[in-house]
Amino acid sequence: MHRDLKLPNIMLHFPELTKEYYSSEWFDLKQFTAEVSIIGEHATKVIVKIGDLGFARRLAPDDMAKTACGTPLNMAPEVLEGHEYDMTADVWSLGCVFYEILTGFSPFTGTN
Repeated sequence: MHRDLKLPNIMLHFPELTKEYYSSEWFDLKQFTAEVSIIGEHATKVIVKIGDLGFARRLAPDDMAKTACGTPLNMAPEVLEGHEYDMTADVWSLGCVFYEILTGFSPFTGTN
């Protein structure tokens, strides 16, 4: 389990986007991202990698973790409350990442 899934820890690599291509004076990032398609016949190849494995831990199927670590705005409630948790805590964090990708805002403000 990763235990610190958040947008800055997810890296996208477009193999077709070479240095010569993106460093040219006519390259427009907004136009490039608008033309990216992940489905269909003309899908753009994207490699997704997860970085910052500092809190990552191997967890046996019936094992539970108890250490509260990660980014509070993306932590599952059971982690924030100090309860034992398993890999489903990463699913919560991934949901927070998807929410932020779709809306541009974190799902929680952290005010309470």
